[in-house]
Amino acid sequence: MRIAFLGSEGVPYPNAFAKITEETGWRLVERGHEVLVYGRRRYAPEATPYRGMTRVPLPSWNSKHLDTITFSFLSTLHLLRSGWADIAHYHGIGPSVLAVLPTLRGIRSVVHIHSLDWQRAKWGLLARRYLCLSEVAAVRFPHATVTVSQGLKAYLEDRYRRTVYYVPQGVDRPQRRQPKMLDTLGLRPRRYLLYMGRLVPEKGLHYLLQAYRRLAEPPPLVVAGGGAHSDDYVRHVRDSAPPGVLFLGHVEGRLKEELLSHAYLYIQPSEMEGLSLALLEAMSYGNAVLVSDIPENMEAAGEHGVSFPSRDIDDLTGKLAELLKNPTAVRALGRRAREHVLSHYSWDRVAEEMEAVYQRVLTPTGEIAAIGPEGRPAR
Repeated sequence: MRIAFLGSEGVPYPNAFAKITEETGWRLVERGHEVLVYGRRRYAPEATPYRGMTRVPLPSWNSKHLDTITFSFLSTLHLLRSGWADIAHYHGIGPSVLAVLPTLRGIRSVVHIHSLDWQRAKWGLLARRYLCLSEVAAVRFPHATVTVSQGLKAYLEDRYRRTVYYVPQGVDRPQRRQPKMLDTLGLRPRRYLLYMGRLVPEKGLHYLLQAYRRLAEPPPLVVAGGGAHSDDYVRHVRDSAPPGVLFLGHVEGRLKEELLSHAYLYIQPSEMEGLSLALLEAMSYGNAVLVSDIPENMEAAGEHGVSFPSRDIDDLTGKLAELLKNPTAVRALGRRAREHVLSHYSWDRVAEEMEAVYQRVLTPTGEIAAIGPEGRPAR
């Protein structure tokens, strides 16, 4: 079959949306399918093939409100003119309003929901209303809707009384690295705490900074991540950070691998998530994790990590202090986290399950993509 991915930044990936596109896309190519990926020109300017996938770079209006929708609209127009695909796979709630259009050319559509975008703090009233309407479209317009978490699946099915497929994220086999780049930053293995994620309010870094300030002689706290249309928030957390916090900006490649290989503890204090790829990656490296108790974090970490009530700075401070006093328990938690993630979250399985969804969409009366006991498409 021929599959077109729309809505993500493009490949190679700069974020979680595009990570799913890349890791699913090249595996689908290996399974004998043709894959076309639309990319935003400033992220993915090359039109040459990448890992067997065809790339089509297109412009977008680079602003907080119009970037994704203008890019997705141009991508949809390009696809409608060519009529090339069997499946148009849209990433995100915002572009889902366009999912009805490929039907005009006989192309089946799939919408992939990573999170409830209207909950994000960066949106104003009008943008939130648009995204709430887009949520309706994401379930009612396409031929299939896919989510990355059980919680999102349950929410959407309960609210809209439609079948929603659950296909989670995957993780790569971890590339453990010797601490060469850490040395240049003055960091020692197992002697720093790690936060890795976008610097936006819903990720809850400000709660972590307040808790960290209360600790007595804590190890360094490494903050790896950049803003996303959130300059005011970035300035706020940087200005309010206590001594001992090291802001590295967005990290990739060897530095990211070194940070994940040698952290004492990974902390995710978020108020909202889909299914966090950063959290899964941290666990795959054998890191103990301390997470807020929102359903999506608990789905990923559960009994394989430590949790605190979301936004509860007192409890977060207490859990941090307790874990810093008990390195033996932290190492044991890390081993359990690694075993759990590597046995449950596989990109190979993600590709197989997405293929099953596509086949079900193309053969709606068939039983190719029966739903298994976890709500995931049967392989």
